[in-house]
Amino acid sequence: MKFRIIAKVILLALLPGLLSLPVQATPPEWQVQISQAIEAVLVTWQEEARAADETLEWQIASLDSRLLFEPCGQPPEANSRSAAKAGRITFSVQCAGPKPWQIYVSVQVERYTEVAITRTPVARQSRLQDSHIEYKRLNTADLNFGYYKREVPVLGLVSKRALPAGTPLHPGLLEAPKVVSKGDHVIISAKSEVMVVRMNGKALADGHLGEQIPVENTASQRRIKATVIGQAQVEVPL
Repeated sequence: MKFRIIAKVILLALLPGLLSLPVQATPPEWQVQISQAIEAVLVTWQEEARAADETLEWQIASLDSRLLFEPCGQPPEANSRSAAKAGRITFSVQCAGPKPWQIYVSVQVERYTEVAITRTPVARQSRLQDSHIEYKRLNTADLNFGYYKREVPVLGLVSKRALPAGTPLHPGLLEAPKVVSKGDHVIISAKSEVMVVRMNGKALADGHLGEQIPVENTASQRRIKATVIGQAQVEVPL
């Protein structure tokens, strides 16, 4: 009997606190429709991301509680003009009726994939080796200058400046190695689909692999633009 009295006293003491606990309000139907429309688009992006070995996470911004829209008679349509599909993206959500409305909703989209970063410090003008590089899963929405995934070769590229360990690599930090220097004697290959003509030339500028530089044909002294294809090797279309 004494135990029951004590239990009732404890329950009465806790009752005011239990009654004051916040109740999770059910969002109005039109808000649910907006979230569903946006998530339908995001799910398609997620499927595309998975095919590229990427994952997506998102957070839809809270809607203004002062808005009072009528529920849409059919599922509203959500669209985004963002080409990046990552970062802070604005979606336009439209309802055709019975009482048409349109709203713009902000969504934070994070896109994760493995990108190349420096494992150790890299000195300026160093050619990247396997020991310099590792891969880490990062949010590419934060990598505004680009990045390198596993399938993009970076070994052999040269650092334009000193890089501390943990630096995400991007095209602005690296360049192809210089294989031709100004004044070098080069072999100019003029190629067509059926023949190749080779002649001697002189480089008029430094050249990195794949870069186009001015060269001079030493026989005719004619100056032309040629693409660097290797050590002391350049190429022009025939």
